[in-house]
Amino acid sequence: MDFIVPSRLLMIFTLAILLPTPSIFHLMHTTHFSLENSCNLTGTCFIVYTQQQIIMLQLVQLVDVQFMLGNHNFDLLKKLVLPDGSVLRAQLPGRPTRDSLFVDPARDGTSLLKIWNMNKCSGVAGVFNCQGAGWCKIEKKTRIHDISPGTLTASVCASDVDLITQVAGAEWLGETIVYAYRSGEVIRLPKGVSVPVTLKVLEFELFHFCPIQEIAPSISFAAIGLLDMFNTGGSVEHVEIHRASNNKPELFDGEVLSEMTSWLSSNRAATTTIALRVRGRGRFGVYSSQRPLKCVVGGTETDFNYDSDTGLTTFSIPVPPEEMYRWSIEFQV
Repeated sequence: MDFIVPSRLLMIFTLAILLPTPSIFHLMHTTHFSLENSCNLTGTCFIVYTQQQIIMLQLVQLVDVQFMLGNHNFDLLKKLVLPDGSVLRAQLPGRPTRDSLFVDPARDGTSLLKIWNMNKCSGVAGVFNCQGAGWCKIEKKTRIHDISPGTLTASVCASDVDLITQVAGAEWLGETIVYAYRSGEVIRLPKGVSVPVTLKVLEFELFHFCPIQEIAPSISFAAIGLLDMFNTGGSVEHVEIHRASNNKPELFDGEVLSEMTSWLSSNRAATTTIALRVRGRGRFGVYSSQRPLKCVVGGTETDFNYDSDTGLTTFSIPVPPEEMYRWSIEFQV
C-alpha cells in the first residue's frame, strides 16, 4: 500500500491538467495480498492487488481490469463490473480529504488515509489503513518500518466530500444518508455530525453520502444505489421529484403506535412521485422516512422490502436487456 499515499497527494497538483491513465493489473486474491511488482500509476503496469487496492483504484478512476488466466475471482468482479462490461466510474480523480493532507497515513502510526470522490447524485469517501510501510528518503526505497501496525480509529462526515453541495441542490438542509459498504449500516446523519470508523491494517470502509431530499414535513428521501457494488452511488444517474399539488401529506405525531403508523402510511394517498434513472443490476437501495406506496422498475411494479428502523428500502433490478441500459425507476410516497 506504500504507493497509494504519495500518488493521492500527487493528484492534488496534476488533476487540473490531466486525468490518470488506467493501470492494467492482475488479481489473484481478494485480501491481504502484497504488491508483487513496483508500479507506476500513470503507466501500464502488471501488479498483484489486494481488494483494498482495487477499491482505491476505482475511487481514483483506475478501473481497467485484466486477470491472469485461471485466477479469475468472479465474486470480486461482480462488485466492480456490470453485466455489460462497464464499470461504475466516479466523476473525478480521487483526492485526499483536508485532514489527510498534513499527516503521514503510511508511517505516523495514528492516521487513516481518507479519499473522497463524487458521483452524479452523491459523494463517496474511502477510508484506508495504510500504515506499516513507506518511502525512505535515506535508503531511497520502500521500507517496512512497522511489521505489525495497530488498529486505528478516525471519523468521517459529509463535509469530507468537498463538492457534495453541488449535487445536493439549493434546498438541501445538510442531512445525509450514510451507507457503509462493508458493514451494510444505513445511518441518517444530521448536518455536522461524524461517523466513527475503526480499521485494522489493510482494512478499508467505503462511506456513501446521499443528500436527503425533504419532500414533506413527514417524508424525506435519498437514493443510495446498488448495495453490493463497490461504488454504490455510481449507479444513480438522475433523481427527479414530482410533487402532487392536489394532495396534502398526512402528519403523524410521535404518540401513534408503530403498528398504526405502518397501517396509516400504507393507506395514505400518494403525495409525490420520485423518478430515478439508474444503471446495472442487483440489490438496489433507497432511503425513505415512510414506507413507499409503490415501486415500479422499467414499467413493471416490483416487490420491495422496507426496514422501518433505518428507512432502507431494497428491491432487485434484473439484468439489463442491452449494453449501457438505463433503468427508469419510480417510487410513490
